[in-house]
Amino acid sequence: MSQPMDLHSISMTVGDDEIRFRFDPTIPDAVLDAAAIEAALCDMLATHPEHFGDRRMVVDLSNMPAMSSSQLGALLAIRKALGDQHRVQLSNLRPNVREALRITRLDHLFG
Repeated sequence: MSQPMDLHSISMTVGDDEIRFRFDPTIPDAVLDAAAIEAALCDMLATHPEHFGDRRMVVDLSNMPAMSSSQLGALLAIRKALGDQHRVQLSNLRPNVREALRITRLDHLFG
């Protein structure tokens, strides 16, 4: 059963075997606050550990035609908040987003 949640301008859906994060491309970069996203996710990890458990963590980038520095910062905030105990996978990357991650050497942070 999926449970959608709002994570400070990023949606998070908890499914049976995975947690899926999605950026809202209509949110302006000025609203994306990596520190607030990280804090909200850390708070959720502390107060609702049952949502995380052994589930896969997937960031679905299918609706992202490109990634701004603010969006990259938000992506890193998700990775940092989840720490080493959770592997974070990226899915549905467009070629230019994959290339941006490669150039910035952030691709190695995600499985």
